[in-house]
Amino acid sequence: MIHCRPIAVATAAEAQAAIARVTPDLVVTELALPDAPGAEICSRLRSLSGMETVPILVVTSWVDAPGLAAAKDAGADLVLTKPLTVDELIRAVRRLIRR
Repeated sequence: MIHCRPIAVATAAEAQAAIARVTPDLVVTELALPDAPGAEICSRLRSLSGMETVPILVVTSWVDAPGLAAAKDAGADLVLTKPLTVDELIRAVRRLIRR
């Protein structure tokens, strides 16, 4: 079982504000946020103090290879495409937080 206290946000700006209050153990995000196109969210998060080594997991419905590669280049540790099972998500989270 994974024990965590999730903080849900809807935009990159909200994510940045939440991370300013507390450094997370893991970030799970989508690439299609209304205020951060594509991989920009990963770049924004990586630029924040304390976020250099925090794992970033991207879960997205995007299937274009350049967009997925851009997320990795911008700092995502792992990119998963939807649809995925809950078990796949849990395995990915466990793998990232154990590093």
